[in-house]
Amino acid sequence: MKTTVPTVCFDLPAISRFFRSCALTIATQLTTQVQWTTYRDSKVLNAIYTVLFWKEPPGIVEINTATASELDRKTDELHQQFLTAWVRKLATEGPYAAAKYVESIRLDQAVFGVHLRSALTSAFAISMSFRMTATMATLAGFPALRRCSYLALRSGLNRMATNAGI
Repeated sequence: MKTTVPTVCFDLPAISRFFRSCALTIATQLTTQVQWTTYRDSKVLNAIYTVLFWKEPPGIVEINTATASELDRKTDELHQQFLTAWVRKLATEGPYAAAKYVESIRLDQAVFGVHLRSALTSAFAISMSFRMTATMATLAGFPALRRCSYLALRSGLNRMATNAGI
């Protein structure tokens, strides 16, 4: 009598690389923080924004992330966790459950990747907005400087002619 044994073949190095990639993405997102820090080094700006209490004072966006060794440690930990859970699923519940587990990890990687990308994109947008505001203020002339030049032109011989002579 001939019996058949169901056989499943998985490429363990490929699956391990995949789990390592997922672990790195998730570890990077977990160890990265975007933080707004108010700029407090200028006494003049502090005075201006004390008067303009309804405006938020300027600041910078700081992106804090783990060191390379901390990131490697967290990645190794997650990689081991993913691989162990996958082998356990494969052994106890079968190949279909193991394949579903791989799919769920892939979706987690995508979600964490999107969160990390959106955090970095918003930090970049804030810094670009701040740079553009500073550039516009510089190109158009600072408000106090414009007012001084306007008042100087209004008085004395620097006054602009209002009628042309005939």
